[in-house]
Amino acid sequence: MAHKKGKNKGYTYRYNKSGTVTCRAYFDMPNGTRKQLSSTGKTEEESRKTLQNKYADICKQGKQIKSKSYTVKSWCVHWLKDVKTNLKGNTKDSYYSYFQNHIYPLIGSVKLKDLTIDKIQKAINKVKSKKIEKNGVLQTLKGKTVKEVFAPLKQALKYAMADNKMPHISLELLDMPKVVKGTREVRNQIEQKIVEDYFSNRIKDKPFNLYYAPIAIMDARGLRPEEVGGLQWQDIDFENDSFWASRHTVVKNNIYDENGKRIGEKIVVEDGGKTPQAVRELPLGRFLSNIFKMKYQQYIDKGITPNPSDFIFYTKVGTLFYEQSLRKMYKSLSKLLQISDIGPYSLRHEYLTFLAQETNTDQESIKELAGWSQIITTYFHTDNEHKRKATNEVDKQYENITFTSKEDENLNNGKIIHFPTKKVINQ
Repeated sequence: MAHKKGKNKGYTYRYNKSGTVTCRAYFDMPNGTRKQLSSTGKTEEESRKTLQNKYADICKQGKQIKSKSYTVKSWCVHWLKDVKTNLKGNTKDSYYSYFQNHIYPLIGSVKLKDLTIDKIQKAINKVKSKKIEKNGVLQTLKGKTVKEVFAPLKQALKYAMADNKMPHISLELLDMPKVVKGTREVRNQIEQKIVEDYFSNRIKDKPFNLYYAPIAIMDARGLRPEEVGGLQWQDIDFENDSFWASRHTVVKNNIYDENGKRIGEKIVVEDGGKTPQAVRELPLGRFLSNIFKMKYQQYIDKGITPNPSDFIFYTKVGTLFYEQSLRKMYKSLSKLLQISDIGPYSLRHEYLTFLAQETNTDQESIKELAGWSQIITTYFHTDNEHKRKATNEVDKQYENITFTSKEDENLNNGKIIHFPTKKVINQ
């Protein structure tokens, strides 16, 4: 008969009728549970060592064991918190919003090992048909927005599959909505002229207020709001008539607890922009040079001598400008000038659209002026009028060419040639 022993040893062992020894002990598993393990050997020492090695192997494979308890929500929380640690604040906030508002309510409770293409596709279809209110009107999400919602989920799941957290599924089979490329929203030419006149101080009853200088910079150079907020005096090079954009950017980030729950927000200054290409040197020009000199003089008049590392623009309460605060500033300016309030990003769209359509600026130069990593083709939309103007420019080089009399005969003496409209079959 077997005898149980092992008091105060942290494990129990017993002698078997076969002459072997079995050891048993409880261990904390990588997935947070507690489980009893056993092993058998010729001696107590061999059995005990085998038991310890068995537990060590389980700990080495802890990722695989832990994965059984992961749901889509718990995995995405872990992925955002511990894996995607290099995400910029605004991007992280967007991902969090997509997960919280769209993904978790639909498939957040599904375990990774049970997740299928069909379940993800059904979630996509529900988000596509979801009604949201915008300006008092219920409408469905745009195809581009739906793709943006599920993009971080696809990233998280690809990482989970690569790390053996879930079975491999073909995410390429998902039927994502088609994105129709359209034009960017901009103000009409009349409103653009009103803003131009205001910044040029040509409206008698509405003199230019230096408070709106950040909007003027976005209007003149197409800067992103967070780039304007991050401008420092050391970025301005009056001697070489240039300035640096996106060396610093100012964003308002959410604050999350250890479980990924949003508990607040804070203003953050980040080194650099969204991409390395975002940090760029731009022409200063007379207009912006005067703007910055006026702003500098304003500080001097207040008894303040700015340091090179000081930020140029501050709100009335002494905080840095970021996208939402500049949006409020633009709203105030729109009300003052009685123009459309379509947000400060419209200024960037107008600047790039002007470069793309109304000037002879090449795409590579536009890419560098915009701070893009690659050309964004939506700014290069066209129509028949633009194509006609382009071909007319080409035809100008042929205006002075004359034909000989023989060539005139071949051209039917300038008369209109009528081509057959019916299909001709060669005999």
